[in-house]
Amino acid sequence: MPVRSVNLSAAEATALRELYNRFPASDLARKAAMNAVRSQCARLAGVTSKNEVAVLCKGSNRIEVLNHEEYFRDSYKDLWDS
Repeated sequence: MPVRSVNLSAAEATALRELYNRFPASDLARKAAMNAVRSQCARLAGVTSKNEVAVLCKGSNRIEVLNHEEYFRDSYKDLWDS
């Protein structure tokens, strides 16, 4: 279960997804894009602890703040864009 959720406008969610998909060809560029999206998600979500991660949800205009255990759980891995 998420610690909390943050609703985004459609434009904000689209901009994050475009940033994430901007550099699919290069592993290094892809990693940089993922880090940029994660940073932006964390900024939009507000204060997070060191054990939490803010992620963009697939198919919605929402960021969820999760603990690391939930984020890395295999059964949930297809729920997040980043």
